[in-house]
Amino acid sequence: LNIFLINLCTVDLLLTGYAPLFFYIVIKGPDQLTLQSGHFLCYISNNHIFVGSTLNCTTILLIAYERFVAIKDPLRYHTIMGKKRMVRMVAFTWTTTIIATLVKDAFIMRFSE
Repeated sequence: LNIFLINLCTVDLLLTGYAPLFFYIVIKGPDQLTLQSGHFLCYISNNHIFVGSTLNCTTILLIAYERFVAIKDPLRYHTIMGKKRMVRMVAFTWTTTIIATLVKDAFIMRFSE
């Protein structure tokens, strides 16, 4: 469970990292941003929110699954949910989220032309 909680804290820190970018846009003002920088900041903020939200939801799902296994099979818990498996599950969520982000970006780039 500690691995999942550490991952959840990491994802939450990732989501709070969006605040300085948002404040930069507010302080700079929309009239000071060029079209290219506006597109870039929109792209960055879109990916940032997508990755953070997806990782947050999947991490909470992993915690729910881990608790389900702990309640359903308490005697076999350490056999089923070993540290190696937990690390693999967290790595899988990060990998699939990044792949989903790249696929989403490919579709956006394809249809924006």
